[in-house]
Amino acid sequence: MKKVLLLLAVCVFLPSCASMYIKPQIQPVLFEQQVPGGSDIIFKAALKVLPMLGYNLQGSDASAGTITTAPMKLSINPEQCDCGTAMGLPLVKSEGVKADVSFILAVTDNKLAIKADVVPELDDIMSTLAAAGVTYTCISKGGLEKVLADQFVEKMKTSALQLLFDNIKF
Repeated sequence: MKKVLLLLAVCVFLPSCASMYIKPQIQPVLFEQQVPGGSDIIFKAALKVLPMLGYNLQGSDASAGTITTAPMKLSINPEQCDCGTAMGLPLVKSEGVKADVSFILAVTDNKLAIKADVVPELDDIMSTLAAAGVTYTCISKGGLEKVLADQFVEKMKTSALQLLFDNIKF
């Protein structure tokens, strides 16, 4: 009898937790940054600049103009990401939530497009959702991509200036 009651409780509890999760209501953002130069120059620069910014490269395809970074531990907040809600509370509700963030960069002539893939570390409520078989989704609001784009452009400018000064003979 106790086993039946326990089984019934588990069967009722787990689906109720799953039904309480509401996925993010925003659409993923593809951040675009204007960058001077042809796609081949921007692509080669990105292969050099990203590691200088602390990102490890997971893959790249020169013909497609895409680069993927390996996940990196970052601190995220609700202004940067929407991970949905569980039982009426946002999954990311404060600053300092750790997450594995990887970026997908697409390079074309004069443009760099960036999309972030965010996987927050499991806390109690996320562990409960995962145990219930719920797959939660986090969507960047564009802030993470903008930070990377700004860092990339600044490092690219600095590297270009350094290259110019290195080639000047005094």
